[in-house]
Amino acid sequence: MELMTSYERRGIEKGKEQGIKQVALNLLSDGMDVQKVVELTGLTEPEVKELKNQQND
Repeated sequence: MELMTSYERRGIEKGKEQGIKQVALNLLSDGMDVQKVVELTGLTEPEVKELKNQQND
């Protein structure tokens, strides 16, 4: 059995995080409100608001 290194685990976690943020961006693009995106993604409200602001730039 192959053991993952800490770098591999960190890479996997970073990939998951990026995927969740992409889903949040898609939900925001479809007009979903910030609170619902927070509930569905598990991101914090400040994280979702930051994504929304980046999207509007």
